[in-house]
Amino acid sequence: MAAATTAAVVLVVTLLTFWSKFDITQYWYIMLLAPLGMLLVWPFMFIFHVPALTTVYCGLGVMAFTVYLAYGM
Repeated sequence: MAAATTAAVVLVVTLLTFWSKFDITQYWYIMLLAPLGMLLVWPFMFIFHVPALTTVYCGLGVMAFTVYLAYGM
């Protein structure tokens, strides 16, 4: 499931960056905020063991991956 989701995200982001006139480079600060958010959530995952924190952490990781992919295109 993770491989299929990753492939779908890569395909969609690639198609959007080639066919869209949207310029993601003006939102460069997202590339700094996503890893910072992950860094702040990470210690609480080990302290509190709340499944929602794992979901938030994974969501931030997906967001960072997607933005890095779109920024590099």
